[in-house]
Amino acid sequence: MTMTKSAAQALIQQAFEAAARECDSMIEDNPGQWYPCGFASVVIKPARGPVVAALKDLGVGSKAYGGGYSVWNPSKNPTQWMDAKYQGAIAFAKVLKNAGVEAYAECRMD
Repeated sequence: MTMTKSAAQALIQQAFEAAARECDSMIEDNPGQWYPCGFASVVIKPARGPVVAALKDLGVGSKAYGGGYSVWNPSKNPTQWMDAKYQGAIAFAKVLKNAGVEAYAECRMD
């Protein structure tokens, strides 16, 4: 995949915006919901390429357990509701996938 640094940065911004929008929407549609409590992230495999380089430049993410590069809570929402965070992670991964970047969302209960 050939992508410029500025295109990678724009893609990352778009992915973060989509994640925040989806997470916020789920919370707004389900007031008072907080269970199950947990975490969500996106894994990008392989951990190389312009998108991973741009994330590193931003100081976002880290090496993923089991390989790849992990972006923790891409919605940046402080909620503890795992399902809302996971919807944000799915939206983030979808933006990357649509641009040809191998990414998937994952979550786990706290």
